[in-house]
Formats: sequence, C-alpha cells, structure tokens
Amino acid sequence: MKGHVRRNGKTYQYIHDAPRTRSGKRKQVTKSGFRYKKDAQKALTKAMANRDAENLDPHVGISVTVGKWIVDSWLPAYDMSVRRSTIGTYKGIVTNHI
Repeated sequence: MKGHVRRNGKTYQYIHDAPRTRSGKRKQVTKSGFRYKKDAQKALTKAMANRDAENLDPHVGISVTVGKWIVDSWLPAYDMSVRRSTIGTYKGIVTNHI
C-alpha cells in the first residue's frame, strides 16, 4: 500500500491507503500537525506497519482469519447444496485472493 508525506501550511501530514470498504470504495487515512517532515515520515511508517499487523489483506479488506474460516467451516457446510466443481472454484478463489 502506498503512503506519502506532504506539507500542509506550516506543518506536515501523512496520507496512506486503508483497506477498501465492503462496497469496494477507496479509503484513505490522514493525520496532520507534524512540525517536521521526519516526524511525519516516522509516524507514517508506524501507521502502515500497524495496519499490516492487523492481518488484513490490503486488496480485499478481509482478514486472513476470515478467509481461513471460509475454507475450514463455511465451505464444508455449503458442500451439500452445490456441485463439487463449484466448491473447487470457491476454494480456489478464497485461497488465491484472500
């Protein structure tokens, strides 16, 4: 995910992308009021590390644990009502994209 620091009047601010919303819309996080550019850059690095530590897939916005739950719990229960090829397709989508 991208992020950058820019000047905002007499102070600096950082902006970085957050995971997309459920509807797929882009979401950005901003924080301002840093006196020095170095301070804003350090805060940006820390904020992006914290976001990544939350175990979220940056492209989908779904936690990896939810993806594992889908494969381990939901798909076997759903298996009775659909074709075997459908389950294989769903499993591939979850493992490749989440």
